[in-house]
Amino acid sequence: MSDVKIAMPNYLDVIRCWHEIEPFIQKAVDESNGELTTDSIKEKVANKEVIVLTIYDVSIAKLIAVTTFDMVTFESGIRVLNIQCAGGERVDEWFAEVDAIANCVAKHHDCSKIYVIGRNGWARKLKPIGYAPVHTVISREVV
Repeated sequence: MSDVKIAMPNYLDVIRCWHEIEPFIQKAVDESNGELTTDSIKEKVANKEVIVLTIYDVSIAKLIAVTTFDMVTFESGIRVLNIQCAGGERVDEWFAEVDAIANCVAKHHDCSKIYVIGRNGWARKLKPIGYAPVHTVISREVV
């Protein structure tokens, strides 16, 4: 039985606890080729443009990972949920549940796909749950 709990705190709680969340976001920012900053992500959280998931190990009362989602609408009208940042440890214990939450959020926001933009290791890790490389992003259909 896993002691991992995933929460989707409201944006005010995320801002209030940013000092605890930011180091996990920084891990993803460091791999973003300069495309992201923690300040820009915090601003998007404050503007309700980014959703944050927190992953806690309740047995030790410790935050172990953070993931962010945003919605992207392409010029064609196709809408995707983008798992923008994922930083932390023990990904094998929580990513499947994050993926299920992403799927629900994607459905709610009329998205047809879920994207993960990240390093090549994500493509290998997420292949068993239906993601496949598309250009330089990882994608799977919303179910």
